[in-house]
Amino acid sequence: YKADDKNGRHGFIRAWLNSKKLPLGKNTGMGIQEQRGCVLIGKLGLDGHDRGARLIARSLREDGFEVIYTGIRHTPEEVASAAVEGDVDVIGLSLLSGAHNELVPSVLKALRQASGGDIPIIIGGIIPEEDIARLKTEGICAVFTPGTPLPTILDAFRKAAHEYCERKRGGGFSSKEKPRRTDKT
Repeated sequence: YKADDKNGRHGFIRAWLNSKKLPLGKNTGMGIQEQRGCVLIGKLGLDGHDRGARLIARSLREDGFEVIYTGIRHTPEEVASAAVEGDVDVIGLSLLSGAHNELVPSVLKALRQASGGDIPIIIGGIIPEEDIARLKTEGICAVFTPGTPLPTILDAFRKAAHEYCERKRGGGFSSKEKPRRTDKT
């Protein structure tokens, strides 16, 4: 898939998403300047259960976010590459396989290698309580388990996107972190 002038800067991702035929919800009618930001929702490893990820993607879209849904069974490197290519403001990962202790550090490493180590990550899924504190110590913004109310999850995405965009505008990045997008917040 290639971007063209008609599709704009997210043409590659939109073309790829259109090939997935994912019904991401109704058009909110928001213009590009009014959108809350861009979110990537990803599924890692061999986990093929994506009902929750699709629900979150649809809810974020209806809440005014631009959403990139990668589909199932991707590597940490593929998710990191899509996040940097898509110039996202937040990454949401759904993890139901129990492999979060291996996959999350791999995603963080891949993001750092792709110059995207500054992008906030929110994860959800079957995460044991004893692993949540360690994941947050590693740099995960929020961890949600089954039964978390949808408004709580949406609030976390809004907050993470807002703080990330504020840091980009204010230049609050370390010398290794570089804000990538300046045309849209």
